[in-house]
Parts: sequence; structure tokens; C-alpha cells
Amino acid sequence: MQQTCPHPNACLTCDNFFTTTEFLPAHRDQLIRTEELIARGETDGLRPLVEMNERVRLNLLRIIDGLDALETTMAAEPLAKTAATRHHRAVQRAERALQELDADGATVSFQSVARRAGVSRQWLYTQPALRGEIEQLRDRTPARAGGIPAPQRASEASLRQRAQSLRAENRRLREENASLKAELALVYGTQRADAGSPA
Repeated sequence: MQQTCPHPNACLTCDNFFTTTEFLPAHRDQLIRTEELIARGETDGLRPLVEMNERVRLNLLRIIDGLDALETTMAAEPLAKTAATRHHRAVQRAERALQELDADGATVSFQSVARRAGVSRQWLYTQPALRGEIEQLRDRTPARAGGIPAPQRASEASLRQRAQSLRAENRRLREENASLKAELALVYGTQRADAGSPA
């Protein structure tokens, strides 16, 4: 039954929101647009925009997963396969979240992975492989250049290599300069000796 709502554009966070599998393409399109807004907000430093759309993204992920499972069930596939499909998708999202957090040099924790992947921390604890990866990256994070992103770490490595090359070049020039000074002194000494000799 259609009713009025005092909250514009709040459907995805509303407890009374209802949708069906026919709207799956629209939800997937909205997810793409939402992720683009999040990426733009992170680039421009617009934290409120990122946080607002992050909530929308998580709700869309749950809606899409639920509709996918419903669509699978409606196609008369076994419930076990439906659960396996949902589990596989959740694992994929968690693995992708791990890779992104690691590449960004961000703090890796059960909370950060759960938030980005749209899964619960409790579920992550029940997945041995994911749990091991998270704990390994979490323990390694403090030692990784203070959480500096990979591109910046690569840039600093290039600068260090450049500095080493410049120091080596500077040392070579000093040695060459000292050699030239010695030769010049020898020439001046010879000239003075010749000038002081009796004709």
C-alpha cells in the first residue's frame, strides 16, 4: 500500500522499505553511482559525503545480496547453493576490502574490513582464512612506514635512490677536483722552478 513519507530519499535506510527482483538492475546502477560518489568524496576530502553514501552503499549491498538469493530461490535452485553463493560473494567482498585497505596503507582491522565489505565482524571471526589474513595484516600495519600509502612509499624509495646517486656523484666530483688541484699545483711548481733556474 502506498503511503506518504516525510523523509525524502530515505528509502534505503527505512525499516519499511520494500523492493523486488525486478528492480535489481536499478539497485546495481545505484550502487555504481554511489561508489563513484564515495570515491569523489574521498578524493576531495568531503568526509560527510563519504559517510552518508557509505551507509547507502552498505544497504544496497545487503539489498542486492538478498534479491540475488531470492531470485535464485525463485528459480528453484537448492537452498544450499543459494547460501553458498551468498557466502562466496561475501568472501569476495571481504578479500577485495582487504586488498584495498592494504594498498591504501590504511589500518587493517576486523572493524575496517567489515565496514568496507558490508559484512559483520562476527562473520569474519568465523572464516579461518579471512581471519588469518586480517590478523597478519593487522599485526604488520604499524611497521609499514606509519601507514603511508603504497604510491607514496614508492615515491620515497625513488627519492632515497636519487639521493644516494647524488651523493655518489658529489663524492666523485670532489675526488676529481682534488686531483685537478694536485696537477695544477705540480704545474705551478714546475713553472716556478724553471723561472728560478740560472740562464
